[in-house]
Amino acid sequence: MSKKTGVISFIIILLGAFFLVFFEMKKEGFHEDEIYSITSSISEVWKTGLLQKNVDEVPVWKTKEEVLSKLIKNENNHSTLVDVYQNQVADVHPPFFYFCSHFFLLMFSNLVFHAIFLLNLVFYFLVNWILILILKKMKKEKAIIPTLLFYDFSIVMLNTFTFQRMYGMLTFFGLSYFYLNLKIAMDDFAISKKTAILLFLTTLFGFLTQYFFVIYALVLFVIQMLHMFKQKKNASAFWYFLIHVGAALFGLLLFPSSISHILFGGRGVGSFLNLHYFDRLRTFFRIILENMNVSWYIIFVLLGYSFYRHHDHVQQLLLIPIFVYFFLIVQIVPFLEIRYIMMIMPLLMLSFVLVLSDEIHPNFAIGVVICLSILGIIWHEPQFLYSSYSDAKKASETYHDYSMVLVTDNTFTYLKEVPEMIQYQKTIVINLNHDEMKYLEDDVNIKEEGSFVLRFESYLNGSDILEQLATMGYEVKEKLFENQEQVGYVMEVRNA
Repeated sequence: MSKKTGVISFIIILLGAFFLVFFEMKKEGFHEDEIYSITSSISEVWKTGLLQKNVDEVPVWKTKEEVLSKLIKNENNHSTLVDVYQNQVADVHPPFFYFCSHFFLLMFSNLVFHAIFLLNLVFYFLVNWILILILKKMKKEKAIIPTLLFYDFSIVMLNTFTFQRMYGMLTFFGLSYFYLNLKIAMDDFAISKKTAILLFLTTLFGFLTQYFFVIYALVLFVIQMLHMFKQKKNASAFWYFLIHVGAALFGLLLFPSSISHILFGGRGVGSFLNLHYFDRLRTFFRIILENMNVSWYIIFVLLGYSFYRHHDHVQQLLLIPIFVYFFLIVQIVPFLEIRYIMMIMPLLMLSFVLVLSDEIHPNFAIGVVICLSILGIIWHEPQFLYSSYSDAKKASETYHDYSMVLVTDNTFTYLKEVPEMIQYQKTIVINLNHDEMKYLEDDVNIKEEGSFVLRFESYLNGSDILEQLATMGYEVKEKLFENQEQVGYVMEVRNA
């Protein structure tokens, strides 16, 4: 890589990091899974539950100190890596991301809601580094600048690294796995000791980060093996196979619960029974458009044309796993969200840039990706900023001396209200589906304090909630806010 390209690449990556941090600072709220990332990385979730009670128990008030002890390590929280491991045994994900998050939460306990973002920021730089290595190995230096511009100023990059989950890490391991296979293929299938070790570790840690890694790796593995046999590289094929078997066995030994997660978990083999495939496919095509700002049929036409013209092994390694992974993921994921295809998006964007750069001109590619990035930011907003949550945060800061009644309809999604729960003196979670409103009627805490903050999500039947409270002797004192996501009131005891 020339010095000029290196300097420009460094500037792009650095500006992209500032771009990313700027949007992270605009982040107001959190997905419930992001709060789960924190609690399951730093507290004994497997022993004590998250913040919820058991279904058959009476709801109880939680002080802000009790809630905070689920977010940071203190005298009330003595969790260790063993607890982090046990948390994931009880859940549906492998533990490596949570181990890393554990250390970042310890190091940045004063930035509890941004500590995992700092971990993601590390992987932002690593992803860029791997993209450069891939293009250098492909001898496509002229495509480095447009590829970095396209990815580092895209909505998908912002979504990947502002979402405080394992998908930034997964993206790194997916790209690393592709790079190592590319290196093996372009080195005439010679596997050095260093490459063997890196391939073993990448496969192992990719598996221990997210099970979806296995789908992508398996497709790429099959293509590589077939080509080795075709080229009569039997010795290389043997060692290549052995590396993967060793990584798989070691991964299962380190985390045997992965077997039950994959075979019997809600995100495992049973997910292939999901219905309405073509409706799901249309949704994911729309997601690609929102995150890459390029219509799916343009992508398919351009990449199909490139695959037809350059039908070599490198093209097979690059494109076939992307599309097989995509069309399988559409079927098996529990939610139709960008997170499940974040891993393949940098390679999809790289492939798109290569078509423009090789078939037309590198400068044309630069012009196109700059336009796409600008239009993407104008037309679309990053998914995980939750700007509407600012109303709830401001209310919790203003009424921090109050207790909060949080009405929900499940035992998990209310976790996104944790930033409020550490502001109010106490919080009680009331689940409508468990008929728990009745427990508020004679609540001693409310009777003593005379008023409380009522919070619920806007999709719930607010009129019904207020009506039930009215029959218990509570009335609206003040409406704090109402937006497309949340509603807040100050309630008081009638005649108090």
